[in-house]
Amino acid sequence: METYLITGCSRGLGLAMTSHLLSLPSPPSTIFATARSESPALKEVISKSSGRAIYIPLETTNEASIKNAVTEVEKVLGGKGLDVLINNAGIMPWTAGGIEKM
Repeated sequence: METYLITGCSRGLGLAMTSHLLSLPSPPSTIFATARSESPALKEVISKSSGRAIYIPLETTNEASIKNAVTEVEKVLGGKGLDVLINNAGIMPWTAGGIEKM
């Protein structure tokens, strides 16, 4: 079965993707749900995942945090490798000219 790592899972798209993947008839064996901090909503999704979802602290703009997350994921995978990365983390504040000028 596949293993996923999704960034930005504390809310929004990352949380929704994690929930959706877990709801599939054949969900991935492991989903690493990463975020700067574990929100109440993410805690709930993980608690209902039968061990398939694992929270990994990750601040994508901090090199030490990235290295720590890699170490934690490698421990769980035991050398098997990651199948899917969904890099969803990030914030795009107001942009002059709207989405067309991004």
